[in-house]
Amino acid sequence: MDERVQFLLAVAPTVLLLAVMVAGVVLAIVHRRQQPWTARLVIPGLVALAANIIGSIAVRSYTQRLSFDRYQDASVAAQHLASLHSVLYALNFIGIVLITAAVFADRGVIRVGRLTIGSSDRGSRLR
Repeated sequence: MDERVQFLLAVAPTVLLLAVMVAGVVLAIVHRRQQPWTARLVIPGLVALAANIIGSIAVRSYTQRLSFDRYQDASVAAQHLASLHSVLYALNFIGIVLITAAVFADRGVIRVGRLTIGSSDRGSRLR
């Protein structure tokens, strides 16, 4: 099988995931008046995860095109790939944290002992 066809077959599931993320951003924009904090957290979270997916596809494509003549070239390429993967990991972490926070946003007031967290008039505070 041709390399390009194999690459497209490997990328196809991620394209579907990107479509789900775009639908999530559209839903967040539509519902931002009813749930403002959720929308403020979900939109950048989904954008960060989408950037992670697109970046992963770009890195995968970049690694397929690499060719080295010497050991030093391979070492430099490995350093570049490591830095790219670090950035992608950070984007993934940020996206997951924001979406997790969005799950608990706009839930009202949560009281745990003396600690009050949530959308009260005075904000989060200790009593």
